[in-house]
Amino acid sequence: MSMEPTQLETLLNEVKSDLQLPSSFPSENLTQKIKEGEYFLNSLVVGAGAVDINFETDLSARSLLKEYVRHAYFGVIDEFKKKYEGEIFDTQINRLQPPS
Repeated sequence: MSMEPTQLETLLNEVKSDLQLPSSFPSENLTQKIKEGEYFLNSLVVGAGAVDINFETDLSARSLLKEYVRHAYFGVIDEFKKKYEGEIFDTQINRLQPPS
């Protein structure tokens, strides 16, 4: 499930602030990177048998998504994957549903 437009806009503004970009900075590239990061992180946790991440309420996953966008903005996704491997694993574990 992807983010609602208002959630995406809020996250976009946070990323712009984190990167110290002016509000007039074009949004298309960053919006695409947010969507890619959302897909990337969700595919890792859902693929591990977990439920979709709610980036609105799960603040550690939200922070991880913003770090993904920051690394993507600077073109260093591989560095993100190495640096945040533990946090990604924790997110996978925290999202697992107990067996029914």
